[in-house]
Amino acid sequence: GSGFGSTEDGRAVPPPTILVSAQTEAENRATTPASEEDKEISSKDLGQIENPVDYLSFATNENETIGTTGSNDSLGTAELISGFGTGLDDDPEVDLAGFLANAGTQTFFPFPEDDGSITLANNLGLSLGGQIQIFGATIGNGPHGSTGTDTGDFDFYQLSGVQAGELITISVEDATQFNGLDPIVAIYSSSGSLLDFDDDGGNFLDSFLTYTAPLDGDYYVMVGGFGTGLPLDPFDPASGGGVGANSSSEGTYDLTIGLNAVDVDYYAVELEAGDILGANVFGAGQTVSLYGPSGTLLFESSRFLSDLYPDDSPLPGDGNASASIVAATTGTYYISVTGVYGLYDLELRAFRPELETQLADTAAVQTLYIDFDGATVDPSIFNEFLPSSDAALSPLSSFLANWGLSAADEEAVIRAIMATVEENFADIGVQGNNGEYFDPVTGAVIGNPGDYGIRILNSWDNPGLDEFNTPNLSRVIVGGTINELGISTIGIAESIDVGNFDTTESAVVLLDLLSSTNPAVPDSLNNIIRNFSSTITDLIGVAVGNIVAHEAGHFFGLWHTNNFNSSSQIIDQGGNIGNIIGLGPDGFFGTADDTDVDFGTDFLTSSFTGSQDSINTLAFGLSTAANYGLDFGDAPDPYPTLLGDPADTTEGGARHILGAGLTLGSTVDYELDGQPSSDALGDGLDEDGVVFLDPDDNLTTSISASDAFATIEVTASGDGYLQGWIDFNRNGVWEDSEQIVTDLFVTAGVNSISFAVPTGSDFEIGDTYARFRLSTQAGLGVTGLAPDGEVEDYQISLTETRRGVVYFDPDVYEAGDLINIVVTDGDLADAATVNVTVTSTGGDSETVVLTATGFGRFEGTIQSSPGTLVVGNGVLEVVFGETITAAYADADTGEGQPGNYLGEFVPVGLLNSPRDLVFGPNGNLYVSNGFETNGSDNSVERFNGQTGEAEGSFVIPGSGGIRVPNGMAFGPDGNLYVASSGTSEILRYDGQTGAIIGSGVFAS
Repeated sequence: GSGFGSTEDGRAVPPPTILVSAQTEAENRATTPASEEDKEISSKDLGQIENPVDYLSFATNENETIGTTGSNDSLGTAELISGFGTGLDDDPEVDLAGFLANAGTQTFFPFPEDDGSITLANNLGLSLGGQIQIFGATIGNGPHGSTGTDTGDFDFYQLSGVQAGELITISVEDATQFNGLDPIVAIYSSSGSLLDFDDDGGNFLDSFLTYTAPLDGDYYVMVGGFGTGLPLDPFDPASGGGVGANSSSEGTYDLTIGLNAVDVDYYAVELEAGDILGANVFGAGQTVSLYGPSGTLLFESSRFLSDLYPDDSPLPGDGNASASIVAATTGTYYISVTGVYGLYDLELRAFRPELETQLADTAAVQTLYIDFDGATVDPSIFNEFLPSSDAALSPLSSFLANWGLSAADEEAVIRAIMATVEENFADIGVQGNNGEYFDPVTGAVIGNPGDYGIRILNSWDNPGLDEFNTPNLSRVIVGGTINELGISTIGIAESIDVGNFDTTESAVVLLDLLSSTNPAVPDSLNNIIRNFSSTITDLIGVAVGNIVAHEAGHFFGLWHTNNFNSSSQIIDQGGNIGNIIGLGPDGFFGTADDTDVDFGTDFLTSSFTGSQDSINTLAFGLSTAANYGLDFGDAPDPYPTLLGDPADTTEGGARHILGAGLTLGSTVDYELDGQPSSDALGDGLDEDGVVFLDPDDNLTTSISASDAFATIEVTASGDGYLQGWIDFNRNGVWEDSEQIVTDLFVTAGVNSISFAVPTGSDFEIGDTYARFRLSTQAGLGVTGLAPDGEVEDYQISLTETRRGVVYFDPDVYEAGDLINIVVTDGDLADAATVNVTVTSTGGDSETVVLTATGFGRFEGTIQSSPGTLVVGNGVLEVVFGETITAAYADADTGEGQPGNYLGEFVPVGLLNSPRDLVFGPNGNLYVSNGFETNGSDNSVERFNGQTGEAEGSFVIPGSGGIRVPNGMAFGPDGNLYVASSGTSEILRYDGQTGAIIGSGVFAS
């Protein structure tokens, strides 16, 4: 929440504007005590979380040898975790086992009092690399504790002779662990300047501080109680502001101080702009820090964060310490781990913004809804210690009279508030690194999917919206009182959602204090003096508008920043109403010295340290939908189609990232997972990129056993590499030997591709499946992710030979037998029946309808009988000795029957005594041509395998001494082997050119 809370108890309060001082960052933090909200958050710390049971089995381990230091103890020597990230081939999850080899420890007894100032400090005599512990020291036993002057007790310790660059580490723990002292710790220079300060930086309310000495010299560590705070003068032990009534202001503590004694392990990761990095440490790790590419500390934490993240956040946050950032730029980021001696487990997780990962066609965008109509909320969503209940919050209109306004002014007030909110978020598009999706004036789309974009609506113009009727809607309720909500605050948000993973959260901005008529309430806008030209509506617009943006900033991923430095930010911690309004030094609203308070970059406050880039955290957290989806295949099980296929690998089913425009055919479907189906059409009708052709170039859905080669036409929308597989043996696996297209570069348009068809047991008749993948990435397999392109699966039929055959079963019949007739013809694979004409030499002729039994095979029967001849009666009248024949219309010719002459393939006159023929790997016909009495015919002639057209002598007459060539075969090496009968030799010729190889003699 914002922590803008106050009370109407009439107590003396500072003026509305607290002017910026010349204090150091440490002094600013020290003079801004932790709020009750922050104390409550710290008190919920889970305490020490040990390593998981199996942490030593992690695949990634620290390279530094256990028990040693030095190899990864700085940003410059950080251990690179390669392959981590959100990229295509990256792993977004890393679990790393490391070891902190902290120095050995000396144990001291508590020092006697009085040690309450720099001049009274006890010198620890700490040397470089050393560490001391003091158990059971006490705040409250000195002369100025509650039993003495009651100004407050302090314990000071001297570190003498510290050199510049040396690291001082301090841990102060409540000795009772849970209900004793709430300690604070500070470091002073020898001149009394406050150099650093911490409260609640350790577990629970304990304090933890690391400080790098900027100069040589003596440094002083002060331990005190939160209720007392810091001394006004570190040289005066009696200068405390009083012990206070809180029981945790005094008590015993355990102190650990080291000088370069703590092993700091640094790791490096490569991130893309917009990546969300989450870190979480267990075991010996107590503090985790995240650094930007320049080495700037971005976020340092010593507490768990799961209670601050929304339930929907995937960021890890349940360890001893957790941290998270949004990468503002692409580059190398760093993670460091410190803690106690021993083994630790570091979890690293990387994500892309939630909205960016949503499908682009959904036009998903974050809606920020400002609700001025009053609402019912459950206060427990803001504070888990509260019981669940319904709190009815009053609308904005209920508070107008307190500002001297009427119902007629409501629209003007709303417009003023909305103008401020819209201006604050418009700045992000201009100044951030993630573009601008919407025109901030017209709302028209001017950017690209994935750019920063937000839709800001309100209940005046769009009443009744909520997360149930509007996707990705988070709301800020403006109205209500502390009594109605039950939480003492001005504003509070549901979570700190780094990365904006939960796009449906709520926040409230209460108006009772802001509209109070009590002059003693510092947060009342009625108590701020306005310039003559400024109205109360103007002031409400700026103040409430900025607080609305502040609370929205929380559930969009922002932490509090310092509210008492020169950098006024919308997300600054509350408690300074003038800061959020932007009042200048004169304290008047509407004068020239006022500042426009916006999101920017500032130092974190409360339990964390670092520098927060609020603009880019929001610019990427509020990305628009840019996921063009994935295209999966749809072949049925057991083919690898689903994301989890094959089960024993991490590859996953074939899938392509869409959006680049490279497709097979003209259409593509995007899915969240594969859609297996028996017809390979489970993902819709996008299988339009590949067609199969029969030998006559007709479209087909089958490949025949007689096809030496098959042809496909592939339509590509652009250039890329094509892969293709057909499961010819129908065993449910696309094997390497069944890849018909490998890294074939295709261009935009139609690409004709031929491939060899296997034979024998490698070709199994029946339905099977093909997979084709097109991408700019070569080398794709049947599984895995591709950066672009498309995958298409097809069901095809492997059929009988196209050379039609009709036969009787059995072969010999006698009158009175039932005749079984079978036709096999791959060209008729899609037909349901075939008509066969059965005739006898006795003059009968009957038509038999054969029924398809599958994939080009048809069967039927006819009864034969020696009876009276009747043509066309369905019975074949035959007598012993007559010949029976059968014929059907062959799809190859349109007529004829098996054995019918189909015409010459090689015309007369081109060959002289052909003796053998073979079809080559390229589909052409090779004929051995030899005549014993004519040496000029001793050759191998080549003819086009489709047309029979002569292509000349492949082996020229007499080459290699060939005489009377007979049998031929292409060998496994692709070369042609010819039996030269006239010389009793086997001759070998180049399978591509026909040239003789060497002497030519392979065997003789």
